[in-house]
Amino acid sequence: MSINATLIIQMIVFAILVWFTMKFIWPPLNAAIDAVELNETSGRINGLVNAGPGYTATVAPFERVAAATPDEQYDAVVTNVPFGGVADRGGNQLLDGHYQKEPLQNYFILRSLEKLKPGGLAVFITPPRCVSGKGGKEEELRVKASYAAEFLGAYRLPNAVFGTASADTMTDVIAFR
Repeated sequence: MSINATLIIQMIVFAILVWFTMKFIWPPLNAAIDAVELNETSGRINGLVNAGPGYTATVAPFERVAAATPDEQYDAVVTNVPFGGVADRGGNQLLDGHYQKEPLQNYFILRSLEKLKPGGLAVFITPPRCVSGKGGKEEELRVKASYAAEFLGAYRLPNAVFGTASADTMTDVIAFR
């Protein structure tokens, strides 16, 4: 094989490598990330640790951010869903006109699904009652979520997953599109 043929083949391989890198590797590096923290200390730490181009850490109730953000805005939502009853929302439910009577985890899941663009991906770490709870609010959540997005699947994590954080509790990971 001549040197010219070798150089041409190397140029073609390099062009394919550049195309592949631009198509599949660079887009995540250029992603815009919006983080919402309720607690000022964790919000500041989040902002300091993750500071960089395209990264925003907002310290505010999620209800305020959700009310101010147009629907179908995000390509992906990944979150550890807080959980509790309506009373645990601390009056923040009044900041957003949507799902005011829903428990904390239901509000976060349903409102996050509304923020997804069509075809977007949402992954939530939730308490097990969101997936397997029996009763009014748990079943309502699953029905409402099924109208908002396609349920892709769920996985129950072992109790020891968060053991290093002294949180020996059962959690589920659920995904929607």
